[in-house]
This record gives sequence, structure tokens and C-alpha cells, in this order.
Amino acid sequence: RIQPFLQTLPFVIPVVAQIVFWKAVYSGSSGSIGGYAVGDMILYLIVVTLIGDLTWAYGGHMRSEILQGEINELLLLPASYIKIKYFEHIGNMVTRWMNAIVLMVIIYLFFWSDIHLTGDWWVYPAGLFSVALAFHLAFAWTLCITFINFWTEAYPPLIGQASKLFGGSLVPLTFLPFVFQDIADFLPFKYKTYFPASVILGKVSPSDYLMGVCLQLAWIVVLGCIAEMMWKKGVKRYAAFGG
Repeated sequence: RIQPFLQTLPFVIPVVAQIVFWKAVYSGSSGSIGGYAVGDMILYLIVVTLIGDLTWAYGGHMRSEILQGEINELLLLPASYIKIKYFEHIGNMVTRWMNAIVLMVIIYLFFWSDIHLTGDWWVYPAGLFSVALAFHLAFAWTLCITFINFWTEAYPPLIGQASKLFGGSLVPLTFLPFVFQDIADFLPFKYKTYFPASVILGKVSPSDYLMGVCLQLAWIVVLGCIAEMMWKKGVKRYAAFGG
């Protein structure tokens, strides 16, 4: 029972360190930075950590199944491999997120005096819906990256860092140069982390929210189709080489 709790700690410890760091940064400045006051930044880090924990897809396990030939038995099942991993992933995330919420609430209570929640009630159900879409987007993205292993054992090292940078996991995108913000608009990472977090913080207008949700849905469809195509071609290659 303690294993899911321990798996969550690597997501929690860094956010505490980041909060302490940003409180020190803001103590030497007046006003806000990049449109974020100190309370906004603390809440942003908490929300981003929760979203990151929810949308975290354990691609390493699927990668191992492909490289070590462990998908043979799964290919014989009536359900597709992608559906099996989807529901398996949901089951893992429910337990992980329950533990993450408890830890984040503790952190929130510790820094509550610095945090001010938005008064716009609509952002919370809207934000949860956006987080649900982010979950599916992250899963589709993980499938695409994992299925590369049908052709090569290598994992592009810069993809993970690009996801953190352009997804807003390191800092809010408004902290980045404008050219980086423009690039983020054309990548899926922003809609996996930064966008749902911004909605919950009340930094997205209703019109921008609708546009963002449409883009989340578009990325889910695009990445889902790419993943399905890669899976079909990858399985044929896998079978051709005696998998």
C-alpha cells in the first residue's frame, strides 16, 4: 500500500524546493514576475505537480515489453494492446493521484497565507475537464514515443526536456522569451500541463478556454491516429522479425 505513496514523493520533493526557491526570489522583488505574484507561483507549482502526476504515463514499462518481446501474450488477447494499457494506466493513476492530492493539500496548508484563489467559480470545473483532456493527450503522446522502439532501441534524449520546457513544467511560459512562447503554441506540450494549470489559476478567458480545449481535442485525435498507425506498422515489423 505504501508503494504508490513512495512513487509520488519524487514529484512532491522538487515542488517544495521550488516553492522555497521562488519565495526567496520574490522576497527580493516587488510586485509580480511574468504576470505571477508569489501566491500565484506557489499555486502554479502545486497545480502543475498534480497535473504532471496525473498525466505521467509510464512508457518505460511498455518500452520494455516491446524490446524484450513481452507483448506476444498480449497480442493474443481479444482487446487491443492500446486499450489494455489505457485502462491499466487509469488504474495506476487513481491511486497515485489520491496520494498526490493528500501531499499537495499539506503543502497548500503550509503556504496558505501566500495563496489567493480566484473568485471565478467556473474555472474549477473547466480546469478539471481540461485536466481530463490533458490525461488523454499525455497518454497518446507516450504511445507515439514508446512505439518508436519497434524500429530502434534509442530514446531521443531532448524530447523529455522539450516537454518540460514548452509544457510549463519548469516555469510558466510567460517567463520565456516570446519566440519560445510562439513555438509552444504549435506543440502539444503546452496543452498537457501549462494550459490546464492556467485555467485553474483563472488566467484564461472563456474564449481562450474554448480555443484551448479545441486544440487539446485536436492534439488527442492527431496523436491518437499517429499512435494507431505506428502500432499497426510496428506489429507487422515485430512479427516479420520473429517477435
